[in-house]
Amino acid sequence: DGMLLRCALLAAVLACSCRPAVGLVEFSMDYVYRDDGNWKIQGMEPDGTGSGLPVFVFLQGTGDDFEASSNLQFVEAMARRGFIAAEVDYPNAMTEYEWNIVQDQ
Repeated sequence: DGMLLRCALLAAVLACSCRPAVGLVEFSMDYVYRDDGNWKIQGMEPDGTGSGLPVFVFLQGTGDDFEASSNLQFVEAMARRGFIAAEVDYPNAMTEYEWNIVQDQ
């Protein structure tokens, strides 16, 4: 199931640690998507490294919660490996309008 896959992925990410621990800087920003209200991007990056880093974006699955501790563990693990790592909040469930379109097809 999804939780088992997520745990296996987290274990693989954490097991691949070959970089020394680095200080991290947290960041976040708000954005607006359509008329669905305000959403958030949050993440971490290695302290003092500047630009030119690879990027890792974690997208939670349908129905998962933004800011869940397991999501932040992925983001932190990747930031400690030298990535600018972020989690993006987004409308990850169908609206009633979208569900009706799917049902009509």
